[in-house]
Amino acid sequence: EDRGAVDDMLAAHIDRGVPYDVEYRVVRKDGSFIWWHDTGSAQRDENGKAYKMSGACTDITERKRAEETLRIKEQQLIEAQRVGQIGSWDWDARTDTIIWSNQYYCIYGIDPKLPTPNYLEHLKLYTPESSERLDAAVKRGMQAGEPYELDLELADPACPTRWISARGEVKRDASGRIIGLRGTAQNITERKRSEEVLRASEEQYRTTIDSMSDAINLVDKDLQVIMLNETFRKWCRKLGLKMTGTGQYIFDLFPFLKERVRDEYREVFDTGRMLKTEEVNEVGGRVIITESRKIPIAEKGEVVRVVTVVRDITERKRAEEELKKVKNSLSNIFNSMPSLLASMNLDGTITQWNQEAEKATGIHAREAVGQPIAALLPDFSRWIEALRSEIEQRRPAFMEKLVIEKEGERRFYDLMMYPLVANCVEGAVVRIEDVTERTRIQELMIQTEKMMSVGGLAAGMAHEINNPLGIITQAVQNIERRLSGELPANRQAAEELGIRLDLLGSYLEKREIGKFIGSIREASARAGEIVFNMLQFSRRSAGGVRPASLEVLIDRAVALAASDYDLKKKYDFRDIEVTRQYGAGIPEVPVIAVEIEQVMLNLLKNAAQAMAANPPGKRPMITLRTRLEGRKYAVMEVQDNGPGMDEKVKRRVFEPFFTTKEPGVGTGLGLSVSYMIITVNHKGLMSVESSPGKGACFTIRLPLEREG
Repeated sequence: EDRGAVDDMLAAHIDRGVPYDVEYRVVRKDGSFIWWHDTGSAQRDENGKAYKMSGACTDITERKRAEETLRIKEQQLIEAQRVGQIGSWDWDARTDTIIWSNQYYCIYGIDPKLPTPNYLEHLKLYTPESSERLDAAVKRGMQAGEPYELDLELADPACPTRWISARGEVKRDASGRIIGLRGTAQNITERKRSEEVLRASEEQYRTTIDSMSDAINLVDKDLQVIMLNETFRKWCRKLGLKMTGTGQYIFDLFPFLKERVRDEYREVFDTGRMLKTEEVNEVGGRVIITESRKIPIAEKGEVVRVVTVVRDITERKRAEEELKKVKNSLSNIFNSMPSLLASMNLDGTITQWNQEAEKATGIHAREAVGQPIAALLPDFSRWIEALRSEIEQRRPAFMEKLVIEKEGERRFYDLMMYPLVANCVEGAVVRIEDVTERTRIQELMIQTEKMMSVGGLAAGMAHEINNPLGIITQAVQNIERRLSGELPANRQAAEELGIRLDLLGSYLEKREIGKFIGSIREASARAGEIVFNMLQFSRRSAGGVRPASLEVLIDRAVALAASDYDLKKKYDFRDIEVTRQYGAGIPEVPVIAVEIEQVMLNLLKNAAQAMAANPPGKRPMITLRTRLEGRKYAVMEVQDNGPGMDEKVKRRVFEPFFTTKEPGVGTGLGLSVSYMIITVNHKGLMSVESSPGKGACFTIRLPLEREG
């Protein structure tokens, strides 16, 4: 590299005549280097003067490379020892001296200028326990030639190094005799501290795991138990399973579930997904239900272990079963209510919907939940919205007899809303009850009371009318008696006045006075009969059910119908042809006579009203029949030739308040009351047969015998 320097060095040696030994690098033509080792000595003449040099050059390139590599490795080792606080030592038992490297001084925190310690002084560096362990290891090494590796704790509390890892091996002389030990020491204080922290953490983890109420175990890919907590051990003992600890196969714990347990673990290892199962076991006559969760633990994408958590869920299952029963019971109660029930949030969203609501709206509960109540119950939405403010104030709200008319029919509803105030639940329960029948019954009761009042009034009027009728009848009888020529008193009075009774009789006959008087007598008798029938109809039967002739009751009802003012005024019942077809041999039937007359009168009036719609030329006709039906029933039929009824009207004809008449003409109570009288009061049957254009026939079946 520096030819000039080499030439100067050689010239200097020649001048002085001294040998030389030098190493240098030579640059080749291709730019690479080689190392030369050059030695030489001077040759002198007889005067002792050096006149030339002779020597040898050796290529030492490979040696130089090996030395450089060794130097680098030694430097790396020294640096590694410095960074890792690793030091080497050498103890010669013959001189009892310990030689340390500088790195070793750093480990022990000792001044390197201090004298080299002997073996006993070296032992004082450690705690008594560590010193005793080291002494035992050294003695074994000196006697048996065994190497050792120990973790030793230093005694000096001020030294930053607290723990070292000491390794030692025997040192021998040329004859093989053990003459001492050599080894290394490394600072492991941080590792020890980490191990202590880890040990404390593991202890805390173990304490936590053992204190858990869940049974936990850990298995490897060979299905061998790695870890068990105390709860798992207790659970195994409770189930009578043999628990030998870690290292045993997991399915040895469950011989009765061996195949299933193996398959479950294999599934978790293969799929990497958690598996959740439930098992039912019987221990000592007691059923224990457990829930197992097998959780995979993966490393580098591969499942290497599985944690199994077993929980006793017997009480939870029982609680769930009880909760399910309570829920079903509440659901049954909710669905068994005859009213429409729905619960909603404050924003009006449906949360519950009972079966009556499904029936009323045709909307299933699963479709209704989550929908706004206004969309599900549009007919009631305005009233529900009106009551919303009351619910927000946590007060129940009510609306009664709300009227909704659909398809020409009026229905009545009660709307009730109750706030939900339990368990911080915000919302309300909506109850809608169809009170149409109840409202109609109430109206029926009012109408009945009114009719009873009218009946009482009619009875009183009949009594009052009876008095002048008696006077008129008596006066007519007296007029006829006093115009008769057969009575001596009449002849005497006529002679006194000079009147001839035969001529007076001729005059009265000529002027038809007798006919007028007869008409008065007949009219009085007919009025008396009407008053009698009215009294009989309005008077409650004191004896209740009594045997009566159906023909007599029917005739009495016809007479009442013929004398009914409304029928005369509007329909002229006298223009209706009434045909009687009474069967023979019909015995008296146990009935409440007044009620049967009421039923028959109502049927006659309905027939008259219906036949008023007959076309001109079609004379209205009513046919009355009686007959026996076996040994059980006596049958009455009222048939007309009116316009008849279609199927829809026929199905509803006995419903309260159902009527086909114009408003103000009928209340829709007559047939429903008649049906109640026959079926409830008399335990009979009432039906109708009709078709459009062919009239109607009402049939009443009354039991021939009544119990009690």
